[in-house]
Amino acid sequence: MKTGKEPYVAAFLSTIVVLVFTAGCDGERGEQRFGTAIDHQAAKVTLAELVAKPEAYDGQHVIVEGQFAGGCGDGDFYFKDKFDIIEADPPAPEVLSLQKGTPIRLYGRVKVRRTGAVDAAEKGEIAEGTDAKKEAEVQVKIAGRGIEVIR
Repeated sequence: MKTGKEPYVAAFLSTIVVLVFTAGCDGERGEQRFGTAIDHQAAKVTLAELVAKPEAYDGQHVIVEGQFAGGCGDGDFYFKDKFDIIEADPPAPEVLSLQKGTPIRLYGRVKVRRTGAVDAAEKGEIAEGTDAKKEAEVQVKIAGRGIEVIR
């Protein structure tokens, strides 16, 4: 005995099957994002390039790949690659729940700050003829806008 509902039931079951498989695919990718979407038009740089020539990127938005290396005591986190490590501002507090060593793609604005000799030069404590910029300690930080976990 046909009730006329068979096409609707079949369509409903097909939809459920598609949703289950789609959800399974998303889970396998394990895509985690924090903050805003990454602007893939931003300059892609390595952490080594950023540390070697920070002035070239100061104030610019960049994309850099590395690892989450743990949280700092002040709410920031350490971001590292093979040899270099810097601090970064997380775009969302949930970033700090990542496991150390988690590979991530970080998108944000570069902040460069010089300390040490520049302060001394301003106070007249550096010998004449000495380049205060070379004597200064450079701190590079990224103000994170978006993070993607890389799988």
